[in-house]
Amino acid sequence: MLPRLLAVLAVAILFTNAVSAQVKCGEDLPPIDRDAESRMTAQDFIRQVAAKETAFARALGGYGYTVEASVQTLAGDAVDGEYRQVATIGFDASGPRREIADGGINTLKRIRFADRDLDALRDAFILTPANVSSGDIVYSGRQRMGDFNASLFEVVRARVDEQYWFPVLIRADETVPVGDDKVHVRVTVKYSNYKAR
Repeated sequence: MLPRLLAVLAVAILFTNAVSAQVKCGEDLPPIDRDAESRMTAQDFIRQVAAKETAFARALGGYGYTVEASVQTLAGDAVDGEYRQVATIGFDASGPRREIADGGINTLKRIRFADRDLDALRDAFILTPANVSSGDIVYSGRQRMGDFNASLFEVVRARVDEQYWFPVLIRADETVPVGDDKVHVRVTVKYSNYKAR
């Protein structure tokens, strides 16, 4: 049940127009020319990015970070269950460790969600061909970025240590199938304070 939920959420998170509308990634940049054609197709984008994603995924394993997570189920407009946690992922002599900052809560009844599922969401954010095969990469247009007239595709990341593009925000607000039922699930996961081991 949960792997299906995560797969649905990962696709919704990565590839919906709502993500770019809610997150002001290019607030200080010139406007996007949405009518301009791209010199790169979505499939070319996937091939080029996927080649680097393996290195990004390996590198991410060597970084600590802060993660703020909220997963809510809703009945109509009312929240009827929630998983919430702020944690710092770091390292000690025995390896990776998770330090919960606020104690967290988990009152979810209609879906199950735990720390390992939070890690799976992060891993689902890695743009491998397998992860994007059931979703759509959305071409947004072209935008001037310094000397470059860049093609924009909708994915939310931040540059870390001038060489890696790591997750910053995962957001979804979707109705997902859970068994014979459909559950309205709202997810917000923020990543910050990346630090190399």
